[in-house]
Amino acid sequence: MPDWAAILFSTIVVLIVAEVVPMSLSTGNHKYIIAYYGAPLVRWMIIAFWPLCYPIARGLDKLLGG
Repeated sequence: MPDWAAILFSTIVVLIVAEVVPMSLSTGNHKYIIAYYGAPLVRWMIIAFWPLCYPIARGLDKLLGG
């Protein structure tokens, strides 16, 4: 696959998978139920990725300023 096609394909896939589908699923009457059941996953991801993200964020703050 050529470079331009890979960029175009990945952009379209990310827009559909990460933007369009979640927004269409999280509207309407069931949005609070989806958020209720999704909150533990989000909380787990915050805890799991904190040891990696916190030092990077501190380093960027020191490098670029607060």
